[in-house]
Amino acid sequence: MINLSILRPFCSPCAPGAHPARLTQEHTALQVQLASTTEALGAERTKRAEVEKEQEDLLVLLDELSSKRKRDKARMRDVGIEVSEDEDEDDDDDDEDDQEGGDT
Repeated sequence: MINLSILRPFCSPCAPGAHPARLTQEHTALQVQLASTTEALGAERTKRAEVEKEQEDLLVLLDELSSKRKRDKARMRDVGIEVSEDEDEDDDDDDEDDQEGGDT
């Protein structure tokens, strides 16, 4: 059994002899509000799932590009092209750009 007394603070004051029609209207209004909120929650959950899927796809793409970069560097070394050995050097340059952009 649901304890309806917890809803009392959210309803307009209900006197012991309150009109059933008024209570029915409040009940209907609450049902409409619940349906609307439930629908909005479903829509937000769908959006979140789509965003999470897109994020996962982007992470996979990033991993694939990183692997390709490593393979390309290895091929370049194989044919005698000088390639930077320190990949962290490239990352440090990006971090410095990010820091400079944040200070302005």
